[in-house]
Amino acid sequence: MGNPILLREQTLSAFTITVASLASSTTGVGRQSTLIDNSTNRWPIIAVTYSIKLGTSPTANRNLYLHAIRSDKNTTAIRDDGAGASDAAWTRKNADWLYTPSGKPSIVNIGSAATGDIFSGLYYIYDPGPEWGIGLWHDTGVALDATAGNHVISWRGLDPEIQ
Repeated sequence: MGNPILLREQTLSAFTITVASLASSTTGVGRQSTLIDNSTNRWPIIAVTYSIKLGTSPTANRNLYLHAIRSDKNTTAIRDDGAGASDAAWTRKNADWLYTPSGKPSIVNIGSAATGDIFSGLYYIYDPGPEWGIGLWHDTGVALDATAGNHVISWRGLDPEIQ
């Protein structure tokens, strides 16, 4: 029998991204994180965990959307959707979805929404490249909860290793 392949994991790190009071959008307008330098560690897989709290009186059966933003990290960097290097407003045009462990894209349906509902989950970015981050937007009809501490979006680099 061959050696098992296990994941080497980095310590969990928080994204720099302003989620508190993020306005609702039906056209992909949201927020991007500060980009992460992956040129030294070269993590092939990134696990993204999130906990997002809804604002007051959200509309039912709407969604939260999470996307991967990649950069080639050149002097004049080419970044998905013309993203910047730091936490800022961002509009999704063609950035890839993040994916669940079962391969489903990161469209989080909030179902029968109520004020203060918290949605959380785990998604992956495969082959993030030398520099990467995430983009978040939602169409819940109202701004997300206004308290920054009520939202957590973190990441951890994963590297398959033969044991």
